[in-house]
Amino acid sequence: MGVYVVRAQLRSAQELGEQFLRLAQSAQDPALLLEAHFMLGDALLWPGELSLARTHLEQGLTLYDPQQHHSLAILYGTDTGVGCLSFLARVLWHLGYQDQALKSSDRALALATSLSHPFSLAHVLSWAAALHQLRREAQTVQERAEATLALTSEHEIAFFAAHGMVLRGWALVEQDKDRKSGQIRQGIAAYRATGQS
Repeated sequence: MGVYVVRAQLRSAQELGEQFLRLAQSAQDPALLLEAHFMLGDALLWPGELSLARTHLEQGLTLYDPQQHHSLAILYGTDTGVGCLSFLARVLWHLGYQDQALKSSDRALALATSLSHPFSLAHVLSWAAALHQLRREAQTVQERAEATLALTSEHEIAFFAAHGMVLRGWALVEQDKDRKSGQIRQGIAAYRATGQS
């Protein structure tokens, strides 16, 4: 039952993204087009439509101008350029382009740092830690996760705090195999407390 619900939600997100893209194209509004490509890139990443996700995220980046579009972060919650770069890093990793993935993640981190938007920075720190986890770089995961936790504690961003806890727990266990994984369990509990399943 759970798998079918997730598949239906992913299909709905993709359909919504496609509708949004059609509306943005008919309005010829660059800001809406940017958001539509980001929305579709996100929706296509999760079911593994990686080539299409990459296309939409890269199209979003061609439209993105930090000066012009940074105010959208207030409307949508995260800076769209940061989001495109972060998700593109994950897409590139899964497509087998590890070096390009790391460059995209580093660009996202540099952009988020320059914008002074805490939620966008928490987003990118968390995603960067997850990318370094895929690379099995425990020390870097720990550093990114601890930066995520410091930022999310200061700004009360529960979702990324939970993600940071899980990632820091993984890094600590990875560096010391005798260590217990209690922090991972705490992070999962905190994640569920945000309403995510």
